[in-house]
Amino acid sequence: MSWKGTTKAFGRLPQRIATKTGLRTETKDIRDGVSNMLNHQANFADLLVELYNPITSEEASDGVVTRRTKTPAQAMKATEEYAKLMSEVRDTILSELDSVDRRIIMPATEFLDVIKIIKKTVTKREHKKVDYDRYQNSVKKLKDKKDKSLSEEKQLHKYEDQLERATQEYDHYNEMLKKELPLFFEYRVEFIEPIFECFYHMQLRIYGLLFEQFEQLAELGYFDFESDIIDGFDKKIVDAKEQLEDITLFKRSKQNKKQDESSRKQSSIRESARTGSSGQVPTYSKDHIEEDDEPPAYTPTPVRAQPPPPPPVSRKPKPVRYVVALYDYDATADGDLSFRKDDKIELIKRTPDANDWWTGKLNGVTGVFPGNYVAEL
Repeated sequence: MSWKGTTKAFGRLPQRIATKTGLRTETKDIRDGVSNMLNHQANFADLLVELYNPITSEEASDGVVTRRTKTPAQAMKATEEYAKLMSEVRDTILSELDSVDRRIIMPATEFLDVIKIIKKTVTKREHKKVDYDRYQNSVKKLKDKKDKSLSEEKQLHKYEDQLERATQEYDHYNEMLKKELPLFFEYRVEFIEPIFECFYHMQLRIYGLLFEQFEQLAELGYFDFESDIIDGFDKKIVDAKEQLEDITLFKRSKQNKKQDESSRKQSSIRESARTGSSGQVPTYSKDHIEEDDEPPAYTPTPVRAQPPPPPPVSRKPKPVRYVVALYDYDATADGDLSFRKDDKIELIKRTPDANDWWTGKLNGVTGVFPGNYVAEL
């Protein structure tokens, strides 16, 4: 690979590392998603225990004690066991999630910081190469000149000194990169693979703990794991609705609602009747009813000219799509599009894969950029 190709590949290496390791999205999404799920399950279990707890009976003023139907013992036990297990699972797994930052995100971030340092060194080497070429051309131009003035001789010595320093600095960075870059590319795989393995084992342990705890819950025998979950839910919700409809309190509410609607309807009729009696209704005499009035004279109505047809509807232009930058991105190769976080970029071409390179336009400049650095508006 040429030096230009190496520079281009190395410039895009941080984005590829972040994508491959899932540092940018997947790792944090899994950590936050599992944490939110565990907290939700634990809170939901506590609410079920509170809901299933028997309502305390109170003695009325006449000394009569109302007896409430208690929750079946098996259902109450299953609910309490579920709440206990979810609390234990949450405390155990959250401690595992705390290691994600320490064992995965932080090492990957440090590795990306190392890449940034190397990128700065590569850039510095390029700058020294420009200085070296400039001083070399200046020295060659003055040496090729046959008749040189005194000032040109002094200038030649000055350029030769600058060329010597530029040569030393360029050789220093050039030799260092030629020697150490191959080692870096060799050991990067040995660095990334342990992160993958650590991430895999962490997920395996989390799912194993969840399976182990839910298996204990299934052994209680209260939950039905044989029937389809949707069919079971529909059956239970129908039974619950039938029982709720038999509650006297709800029946009274329905009757009161019907009575209120009937009262409002009768009130509206009475209001209309009062309005009609108070207004001046014309009276008709018998003579007026029997008299035949002559119809008015017929006047032909002029026919209006039909309006011209409406102009054809012009087709709407294709809507312009935009994306917003989630991170800063500096162009690492010719044709790349640089942008800063929160920049609004016109999206020209994209692929279904967010990890691919998309084409966009910003401030009149068109170029490609990594798709996972932006979010669609």
